[in-house]
Amino acid sequence: MIDDASIASAYQIAFYPTVFRVCPDGLVYEEGQSTVNQLVSSISSNCSQTIQGATDHGKINDSDLALCTANGTPEFSISNYGTNNITSATVTLNENGTAIGTANFSGNISQFSSGTVSFNAMPMNTSVTYTATLDNINGNTPAK
Repeated sequence: MIDDASIASAYQIAFYPTVFRVCPDGLVYEEGQSTVNQLVSSISSNCSQTIQGATDHGKINDSDLALCTANGTPEFSISNYGTNNITSATVTLNENGTAIGTANFSGNISQFSSGTVSFNAMPMNTSVTYTATLDNINGNTPAK
């Protein structure tokens, strides 16, 4: 990162981080510090169009899991980046690329929020890394 006050001065940047909104017409506006919902509302209201995204789009946070004990109850956090709330999801746990278990999530994860999916207790191999894959959201293949 370059710390040069003349750059901030040239662009009239008064604070950090500075968020800009670029509309489809190419005009750029300073947004200021806002929540995600405020940014979405600002873009929808001021750029003459509504943000459209994938309906069922989620991500497993920290999909790699390393354990220190031979028995465990693996848990993973799912973040919702889609426009639909996540009310159901299926996650597969893999050991060295081979599926060893699945867990189903049932609940309500709103957009830009997270929830936890838990597997049943199982014996684990402390010398390998486990990975999780998100197989479906609300009965659909997750958006990429």
